[in-house]
Amino acid sequence: MNQVKTRKTGIFSGSFNPIHIGHLALANYLCEYEGLDEIWFMVSPQNPLKTKAELWSDELRLQLVELSISDYPRFRASDFEFHLSRPSYSVYTLEKLRETYPNREFYFIIGSDNWERFERWYQSERIIKENQLLIYPRPGFPVKEEELPETVRLVHSPVFEISSTFIREALSAGKDIRYFLHPRVWELSRKIIYAFEYIIICVRQNITDNLSATLVPDNLTWKNGCHVVLDSFQQKSADFSTVNFLQLSLRPE
Repeated sequence: MNQVKTRKTGIFSGSFNPIHIGHLALANYLCEYEGLDEIWFMVSPQNPLKTKAELWSDELRLQLVELSISDYPRFRASDFEFHLSRPSYSVYTLEKLRETYPNREFYFIIGSDNWERFERWYQSERIIKENQLLIYPRPGFPVKEEELPETVRLVHSPVFEISSTFIREALSAGKDIRYFLHPRVWELSRKIIYAFEYIIICVRQNITDNLSATLVPDNLTWKNGCHVVLDSFQQKSADFSTVNFLQLSLRPE
């Protein structure tokens, strides 16, 4: 009887708000140099250390991950945590993964910045006791390798000093940062930006049905601008497929 091979599967959990080339290059390195068979990009619906207002919608962030990894067979986008109770704590996610996929050997991937404050994580000692961890280096957060627990290993991957906060701020400022994102993500981001610009023009020119100029705040932003006009545009005959993207990027107030 043939024994099923245990697949070494890295769990790269994060908000991916949005995913960028730093995430992709790191995961690529871990597969090719650190013995992992696959890496699952575990999109977090809510980080207990962040507020919901900071996050793009779950669906949009998952879609951007899927677009980024579709041409590399050892990557998988996962909405596993979307179906768990919230807030989603890593200790419960990892426990549920082991129960659901008993033939996989999971490795929890975290940055050295998170390792420095790991004791603040919910049931951090249990995570270390029950799971294998891979720590990747982050600038300014050295790790004393000789002091790591038996289940924790430091990898010597290149350091990628890119943050999702930088990406969001650059997009908001209209910067051309195409080489910081997967080409498909960049194209989708451009569509979203163009859709927003189109909405602003329509709002300013008051060409939407049942829309008064008095409803448009002087400090029109992505969220309030989209909320003001989405209902008016949804039934229009004009080609406005980007409305789908706008809907994905909004959360109910």
